[in-house]
Amino acid sequence: MAEPCRAGLAGGFRGVHRGHVAAARRAVLGLRLPSERLHDPPPARGRISRGSAVAPRENPRERIIDCRILQRLSSGPGPRFAMAPRCARARARLPQRACGVHRVHGRALLPASRPVPGAPRRYGYAGLRSPLRRRRACSGNPRGLRLRGEAMRSGGTRETDSGADRPDLLLANSYFMTYDRKDERIEGPFAPLGPLYIAACLRQAGMHPGLFDGTHASGLSAFATMLDARRPSAVGIYATVVSRHIALKMATLAKRRKIPVIVGGPDPSSAPEVYLQGGDVDVVARGEGEETGIELARHFAGDEPSELHAIRGLSFRDDGRIVHTADRPYVEDLDRVPYPARDLTDWGAYAATTRRFHGVSQTTVMTARGCPFQCTWCCKPVFGARYRHRSARNVVGEMLELKARYRPEMIRFADDIFTINRRKFFELADAIERADAAIPFECLSRVDLVDEEVLERLRDIGCRKILYGVESGSQRVLDSMKKGITVEEVHEISRLTRALGIEQYWFLIYGYPPEDIHDLRLTIDMVRRLQPDEYGITVAYPLPSTEFYETVRHSLREGEHWRMSRDNIVLYNNRYGSWFYRAAIYGTRLVWHSGRIATARASTMAKAIDRLAYGLSDTILRGWARLKEG
Repeated sequence: MAEPCRAGLAGGFRGVHRGHVAAARRAVLGLRLPSERLHDPPPARGRISRGSAVAPRENPRERIIDCRILQRLSSGPGPRFAMAPRCARARARLPQRACGVHRVHGRALLPASRPVPGAPRRYGYAGLRSPLRRRRACSGNPRGLRLRGEAMRSGGTRETDSGADRPDLLLANSYFMTYDRKDERIEGPFAPLGPLYIAACLRQAGMHPGLFDGTHASGLSAFATMLDARRPSAVGIYATVVSRHIALKMATLAKRRKIPVIVGGPDPSSAPEVYLQGGDVDVVARGEGEETGIELARHFAGDEPSELHAIRGLSFRDDGRIVHTADRPYVEDLDRVPYPARDLTDWGAYAATTRRFHGVSQTTVMTARGCPFQCTWCCKPVFGARYRHRSARNVVGEMLELKARYRPEMIRFADDIFTINRRKFFELADAIERADAAIPFECLSRVDLVDEEVLERLRDIGCRKILYGVESGSQRVLDSMKKGITVEEVHEISRLTRALGIEQYWFLIYGYPPEDIHDLRLTIDMVRRLQPDEYGITVAYPLPSTEFYETVRHSLREGEHWRMSRDNIVLYNNRYGSWFYRAAIYGTRLVWHSGRIATARASTMAKAIDRLAYGLSDTILRGWARLKEG
C-alpha cells in the first residue's frame, strides 16, 4: 500500500480507493516515491487540459467522471496541506466544468492512449473497481460509466455553451436507460438525433439551445435539477411511444416551474390529443422540428411570431378546444440542415455503454428521410412517405468530422432503408472511398432492394451488419401487412448475405392478424433453418394513424400501453393473448440457440439437441393454442 502524500490537494477524494488517491495526488504534483524512482521507468505524464480531459479519442471505458476531484483542485489550500506551485499550475489547466478525469495508471494521471510503461493493470472504469464490484457499483446508475457529482445530476449531458446563460429552448430527451433496461442490451442506446438537429439549427439562427439527455441520467430528479439551475425560456421534450409516460411526467415538472412546455417526436405527431388532454403540455410540434423549433423559441422569447396560430405544424388548446395549424412542408434540401450538435451529448458515456454491450463504440448518421413503402403497421408522422436524401458530399463531410472528433468504432445509418435509391447508394459508396471516410457500419434495408452487386459494394465500404425487416415466415401474413416481399426472397438474400461475410439482423413481428399457430410455426422454422446472426421480436403494436390501428381500433383494450421498448403486450383482443406470444418468443430463442449449436458443432448430439428443442417448443405452442382456441 502506498504511503500518504505529504503535500497535495486540499480535502479528500471520496469514492476512490485510498492507494489510488495517493497516486493521483502524486501525479498532479509531479512527486514520486523512492521505490517508484528506483524500480519503475519514469511515467510519461500527459498535459492536463480541457481538451485532454474530454478528448473523444480516449477510450471512454477508461475515464472517470468525478467532479468532486475538480472541485477539490479548484478550492484553496486546506488546513493540512499547502498548495504547491506545481499543483497550482495543474489546477489552472484543468477544466472548470464537470468532465472526464483520466484513468490512474498505477502512478500517473494520463490519457488512456498513453499507458505508463511497466505500470500494473488497474481498472479505470466505474471508479477503479474490479468487474464484480464495478457491476454492483453501477447497478442503480447508467451501466458502463460511473457518474458522480454534477455529472450524474445533469444526466451526463455536456453543456458546451455557457452554463450561466438561460437557454432559449431546453431540448429534453425523454428516454431513460434507468427505466428501460432491455433496450441498451439489444439496440443501443444512441444519441437522440432529432433534438440534436434542432439544437444545431437554433445555433445557426443565432439562438442559445440547451440539452437534457435522459439516457444516462439517474432519473427524473436530474431533469428537475437542470430546470432549477438553468430556468429556460421554454422546454421542448422529445417523445416516442414507449417514453410517453415519462415525457408527460417531465412536462408536469416543467409546468410546476411555470416553464412553457413543447412536446414533439413520433408519438406526439401521430397522437397530439393524448399529450394535450392533461393540461401540462402547452404545444405539440408535429412533423419535422427544425424550422418549427426556431419559430417556437422566438415566440416564447417574446419575438415574432407573436401568435401560435401563425406557426405551421402545431397543435394546442385555445379556449378549451384543440387547434391544429396547417402542416409544415417537409425540408426539401437536407444539405441546408447543419450536422447534429453532438457536442451537447456525453459521447464518452454513449461510447462506454455501447462498447460494453455491443463490443464497439457506436453512433448514428442519417443520409435520407422518408419511406415510400406502405406497410400497414408503420407510422411515418415525422418524416413522411416522400423520400428525400442528402448529397454524397454532405454525408461524407459528416463522416469525416466523426472520424476526426469522436472516432467511433461503428456507425449505424439510421435511414429507414439505406439502399432504397440504387443510383444514390453507389454515388455515396464511391464518395466514401475517394475521401477515405469509411467507418465500419450497419444499416437497415429490405430483401427486395439488395442483390449480389449491392451487397458486395456494401461490404467493400465497411458494412458489417444489415438489419432486414423480415417480419414473418408466412406469405399470408406478409401479404396482409402489404410488405411487398416474398418468403423466397428472404431465403435467397439471407444465404447470399451470409456467403459474403455480412452479419444479418432480422426484425420479426408476432401477433399480426390473421396470424395463427400455423403461421407462427412457419416463422420459427425459418429462423431455425436460416439462422440469422441476431434477431428482434415484437408483438404487433397498433400505432395511431396506421391502417393496422384502424383495423383493430374497436377491439383495443382500454388503459393498456407499453412502458418499455419490449413489453410485448397485446393491446387488442386476439385469440391468444400476451402470455402466449411471450412463450412463443422464448420458444424461438430456444430453437435459434439449439440451431446455432447444431450448425457450429455438426455432431450427432448437437443435432439431437436441436431436434429436441424444436419439438419441445412446437409441442408447447400447439398445446397452448388448442387451449386458447378451444
